[in-house]
Amino acid sequence: MTIEIVKQTDHDGTSLARVIARLRRLPHDEIVGLDQHLRRLALERDLKKNLNDPSVHIWVGREKGEDTGIAVLKHLTWDSEILGVSCASIAIYLTDCDQSSRQATASLLIHQALLRCRTEDIHFVSTKVFSDQFAQIHALEDLNFRLMDAEMILRYHGERDEIQDVPEINFVKKQKEEVPGLSTMGKLFHMSRFFADPKLGPERADRLWQESVTDSCRGHADSFLVAMEDNKAQGFVTFMDNPDFFGLGGPSIRNFFHVGIAQEAQGKGLGTALIHAALRDSSAFDHIMVETQSRNTGALALYQKCGFRILGSRFAFHLWMA
Repeated sequence: MTIEIVKQTDHDGTSLARVIARLRRLPHDEIVGLDQHLRRLALERDLKKNLNDPSVHIWVGREKGEDTGIAVLKHLTWDSEILGVSCASIAIYLTDCDQSSRQATASLLIHQALLRCRTEDIHFVSTKVFSDQFAQIHALEDLNFRLMDAEMILRYHGERDEIQDVPEINFVKKQKEEVPGLSTMGKLFHMSRFFADPKLGPERADRLWQESVTDSCRGHADSFLVAMEDNKAQGFVTFMDNPDFFGLGGPSIRNFFHVGIAQEAQGKGLGTALIHAALRDSSAFDHIMVETQSRNTGALALYQKCGFRILGSRFAFHLWMA
């Protein structure tokens, strides 16, 4: 098998479009009924946009003249600053070729990306893969990536008129505003893959989640909802909105990105009330999504109680470069 490098300065993206047309799995596959053509267009536009970005490297794999996959390596500037170590992510997309060709393609593409990581002094590499993508999973295992997390993807399947109102709780909708006490709730996300990685340690994982919450309140999230009691934040949900599927005229999607309840407020029904308030605020969206760790059975039970159903799962892998 040979690897064709998609040059970042003089390539028109023709190879990308050709491979994307044959991909076996696409982003947003878990959303049933979402037009496949729109998903291909969204991925093609995203990858072509990155062709001239020096922090992104893209390769196309070929076997016997046939395109078999794409690898995308991205420098993670924000993560690097927060964690104090140079970070990057790898995404692998494979065509509908046979299983052995998919695994060979994945192995070679990941190896190519790791060679670039060494030349650019990247020390920490992460990737996520759907849990049924065994060609990629086995290639990652063979290259010493270690499983850190299993993430569950859920979509709201309840009826909109079933959403309960809880008038005794004060929910406040905000945009680009820091709320005292919210950043410290970043410590609530202790079941994430960052806490599972012993080389990161709890202090860096804590800092990452606290900064993530702060960043979202400052405008990274489209908006957020805060549960207030006695002028104190007791819980919150941040929203990431995709109103027309990346400007392609598709369905609207809202993701509940952070969901947190202050420790002293847990076990009192606030979680259910918060999710119902977030659902009411999201009634205009065609799809309402949320993700959580598979071992966070409390969060899973809460979401399922409120009408969410599991659509799929992803594995998160980490590799520390020697």
